[in-house]
Amino acid sequence: MRALKPDNPSRIQMTLMDGCSPSAGCDPGGLSRSGRVVPSTILGESVRRSEAEGGWRARSSRILDMDSKRAIDLILGSIALVVSAPILAGVAMGMRLSGDRGPFFHRAGRVGEGGRPISVLKIRTMAEGSRGLGLTTRNDPRVTRLGRLLRRHRIDELPQLINVLRGDMSLVGPRPEDPIFVDLSDPLHRRVFMAKPGITGLAQLEFRAEINLMTGPDYERLYREEILPAKLRLDAEYLEHRTTWLDLRILARTIGAIVN
Repeated sequence: MRALKPDNPSRIQMTLMDGCSPSAGCDPGGLSRSGRVVPSTILGESVRRSEAEGGWRARSSRILDMDSKRAIDLILGSIALVVSAPILAGVAMGMRLSGDRGPFFHRAGRVGEGGRPISVLKIRTMAEGSRGLGLTTRNDPRVTRLGRLLRRHRIDELPQLINVLRGDMSLVGPRPEDPIFVDLSDPLHRRVFMAKPGITGLAQLEFRAEINLMTGPDYERLYREEILPAKLRLDAEYLEHRTTWLDLRILARTIGAIVN
């Protein structure tokens, strides 16, 4: 797989995770110059903690973490939905004031836990009736002016908290993917997409400025051959080492990224 080259200006605008910078031999988006995914410090710390606990203790801790994951999703998801309700109401009002009379929600078909199809809720950020591939490019003409603002601050993803409360998604997990890019016959795809997807995760953080990479006429090939495989390797690493501590670290970093 060809690595994303740091000398390409359109591909160096990604926000880097801790410990990854061009001077350290990393490309934006979590790719090293050799094409390997660069582990984030969040994951590295979780792995060190797991190794320090020892084998049987680490396994027992992970079982406990998985048992508590749903409870954390329900508690934090409910709180977040209540807190975000005024924001959602403000966005709905802004859409109407801008003359947009289309539906507020967009239901995106994605691959859920066990490979089953789910409907992921988002605030609609494109003009009503927009068609095309399920990828958004930089300066995509389908995205409205308000939609660009919502996407920049990830506000359009707040309705996914409803998916979390329903049990379709988790707060933290692999990125929910469009079925047209999923191949469950591939072992890596199967490993990642059989798990419950999340609103945020290592891949979402590493590629939070992904749209800056989506340029040129070959953006679909770029996504299939370079960006998606890099995301999947990050998600697989998360699934291998996930703990409650790691989830809380990812949530904290997500909030920090949105605020900043």
